[in-house]
Amino acid sequence: MNADQIYTNGAVITVSESQAEAEALAVKDGKVVAVGSRQEVLTC
Repeated sequence: MNADQIYTNGAVITVSESQAEAEALAVKDGKVVAVGSRQEVLTC
């Protein structure tokens, strides 16, 4: 995936019960396309 922007090292609050918090997210074309650990998001 070629994300337009990747945000890392922050507290990302999600609405998912299985993953209530993450440390990174990726955005492509104005949409969130990946949420998770820094490692997970950078290797998507």
